[in-house]
Amino acid sequence: MPAPDLLSRVSEETRAAVVAAGRQAIVADGNFLLRDGEPATAAFYVLDGLLKIVKSSPGGRVSVVGLRGAGCLVGELALLAPAPRSSSLQAVERTVVLRIEYAALDRLLTNHSDLARVVLEDLAIRLREATYHLHEVMTADAVTRMAARLDQLADEVDAHAEVSLALPVSQQELGEWAGLSRAGAVKALRVLRERNVIETSRLAIVIKDLDGLRAIATG
Repeated sequence: MPAPDLLSRVSEETRAAVVAAGRQAIVADGNFLLRDGEPATAAFYVLDGLLKIVKSSPGGRVSVVGLRGAGCLVGELALLAPAPRSSSLQAVERTVVLRIEYAALDRLLTNHSDLARVVLEDLAIRLREATYHLHEVMTADAVTRMAARLDQLADEVDAHAEVSLALPVSQQELGEWAGLSRAGAVKALRVLRERNVIETSRLAIVIKDLDGLRAIATG
């Protein structure tokens, strides 16, 4: 499950301080907020929209490795462990962010212990998710992995019943996110359709049975 909105878990005073420290920016659909390998100077709080995390291999292949939506803080890791950006963030729809320079973020974390706590909580959640995903790729079958990624997409829209997901990534990218080849992704989606938990079209997936999908995702 994704972490709750970061600013919903801090005091009103801290929330106001974060907003005052940042500068709002809009990232158009398809544009990059930041790129792998570039210098890191600021973090971004996502006010609205959706970003996909993409990583390039030495051979130039680009894969989707995650999504970040409203309420997330992104790009903060290099403040804690200085290094160039380790991945790129691309908007998959019009996205509004609050840019917070590292000097300002450092002051916020020093002066507002509740913000420091929730930032650490979110880092711990992401580490746990990365560990689980690595284990999943190494041990789970293709259908389980695809179901897990669709479950994660459903979490992004806080789905509790039948839901139609306008795919923020292509079916091929969805397969790469699940650690599958294109053929493996197509086969996994077909199996999920046959189990009557989803319906698919070129640009959308309808989750017909969210509980059933989650049962498959958890093995």
